[in-house]
Amino acid sequence: MKKSFVNQQIMLTCALMIICVYVFVTAGGFRGTSGLLPRLVSCVTFFLCVIQLGFQIRESLNAKKNQSTQAEKSANRKNFWVTVIGLIVYPVLIFTVGFFPATFIYMLGSMLLYGYKRIVVACLVSAGMTLFIYLVFTVTLRLQPPTGLFY
Repeated sequence: MKKSFVNQQIMLTCALMIICVYVFVTAGGFRGTSGLLPRLVSCVTFFLCVIQLGFQIRESLNAKKNQSTQAEKSANRKNFWVTVIGLIVYPVLIFTVGFFPATFIYMLGSMLLYGYKRIVVACLVSAGMTLFIYLVFTVTLRLQPPTGLFY
């Protein structure tokens, strides 16, 4: 993989880590337990970013050794941009349609854009994960998810 592309990924991961810290600090000022869910999500995302950053740094160090084919480079770029656009669209969806519909749409769209072909299975997985999140956070932990303009 090209070293400049890996460096872009490292910069994007660092930017996402900064956003996670900002969300964590900002959610601390929310009333009651409403800040617990954003803080939990930002902590998990930060942890995953640290892992991703480790992989990216290792890949950057080995960039000269690994020569990717053009098809692999194209697929990696597509996946990169799907992720970037998804990180922008998902919060907008949360703000407009609410957390649970946005989560379902985001998960379904991500699976299909990453190349998963079985639409029915993708819908069932998205619905199941959204139901799982609802049961764990709303029913069990009694946390109010973010609401949107329409929900």
